[in-house]
Amino acid sequence: MTLLQPAVILRADASKPMGMGHIMRYLSLAEAWQDSGGLPIFATTMQGEQADSFFKQQGIEAVKLSVVPGSPEDAEQTAKLAHERNVQWIVVDGYQFNSTYQKILKKEELSILLIDDIADGQHYYADLVLNTGISAQENLYPDRETGTRLLLGPRYVLLRREFLKHKRPERKIENPLNKIFVTLGGSAPENIILKVIEGLRQLKNPALQVKVLAGQLNTNLANIVHAIQRAGNHFEIVSAGTPVSELMAWCEVAVSGAGITIWELAFMGVPSVLLVLADNQRSNAQNLGDLNAAVNLGWHGDLQPVKIAQAVEGLLGEQGGAFRLSQKARQLVDGEGVSRVLMILQNRKLRLRKAEEKDDKILWEWANDPEVRQNSFSSADIPWESHLAWIEKTLKDLSCHLFIAVDQNDGPIGSVRFNLLEDQKAQVHISLAKSHRGLGRGSMLLTMAANEFFKYYPAHAIHALVKPANKASLKTFEKAGFQNFGMVLSHGQEALLFIRKLS
Repeated sequence: MTLLQPAVILRADASKPMGMGHIMRYLSLAEAWQDSGGLPIFATTMQGEQADSFFKQQGIEAVKLSVVPGSPEDAEQTAKLAHERNVQWIVVDGYQFNSTYQKILKKEELSILLIDDIADGQHYYADLVLNTGISAQENLYPDRETGTRLLLGPRYVLLRREFLKHKRPERKIENPLNKIFVTLGGSAPENIILKVIEGLRQLKNPALQVKVLAGQLNTNLANIVHAIQRAGNHFEIVSAGTPVSELMAWCEVAVSGAGITIWELAFMGVPSVLLVLADNQRSNAQNLGDLNAAVNLGWHGDLQPVKIAQAVEGLLGEQGGAFRLSQKARQLVDGEGVSRVLMILQNRKLRLRKAEEKDDKILWEWANDPEVRQNSFSSADIPWESHLAWIEKTLKDLSCHLFIAVDQNDGPIGSVRFNLLEDQKAQVHISLAKSHRGLGRGSMLLTMAANEFFKYYPAHAIHALVKPANKASLKTFEKAGFQNFGMVLSHGQEALLFIRKLS
């Protein structure tokens, strides 16, 4: 496979005081880089069997650095690694990677993406600064290089593959609510976890089910297990290897730390009660609370178990309140953040996203374009009501996959649809907005879509039917690697059959 980008270096660390947030945030970008055909390389000072096991489990190479994190020696070793591996982009995530660190990497003619959530007033040499905070604004970064580009807000939230590989489930909030998921981060102190368990024990609900996720860096697991056993049959501890997306899909309410997990919960539409476990979590927790997208209980040290119990009981008992939190949270995170960032790093002109109900109007306009109707096997205009019924059916159909192609500004430029057929075949339909025709984007879109479809869906061949008079489409399919298998009949009309097989 040809690599879109040979490799990217992801520089981050984790520890019990620091937690796993920086590493887990990177994991989403590493997965996406792998899926695009590239090689992600973690550069880290993490040591020990836990670190080795984690990277091995993820199938990602990790290079251990023996340096003081964020020091000039750190920057120099990272730059040396980049040159040895022919890497252009360094992604850094951590408060130790200051102006001096960035400046050293830039002197080595490397490109930098800095993931930030504190905007501490330093000078920014990075090419890209990513801050997914709700309140992230350009005025937080007045001291930066002229060419530094800011990627701000939840639209750039980086979600891991396990959240994105399936269609996002609809969140149904129906009484009674009984299922609670507790997730307090990879290194949450034992006393915080025990406080939450004690609070949830106070809930008088015989149907209650509570699942507590054990953190990857938690060193007091035995005490937590003992507390859960004493709490009764309603409580269960789940290991760090359990897919978090499945736990979030299962639960009806979550009790969570206010770290990066808040974005996963928001994407999944889980009504959540948040505890602030670190200073850098205060802003997002406050903003989510103000937006009525979560219940913010504030600093964990100020909380008594009864306060936690009251907040959770309030959500369990008020169906409408839980539903409003769920809907508000889902609106914040659309799951396209990692795709947006990858598009910029790889300097691509377009990317694909899954079609949604909000695309109904533009899809209808594209479908009724006179040139499109002329080249279709049914040339009659499509009524709006018929189109709405088709959209609703298509988005629910598990054998149909409809994508919108967008540019770097999220502007829609076309669509591509795959319908799974028998014998591991699929049929493809492609459409471009009129303003984007004749620029070579049709073959670019079709090539990208076919490559991604073969990767994720059970098809060994993609078929297409094209009218012989549609010269532009004939060229598009040929340039995209489709082979012309000659004339066939379709809908009583002659058509050329194009097939691209999985190589």
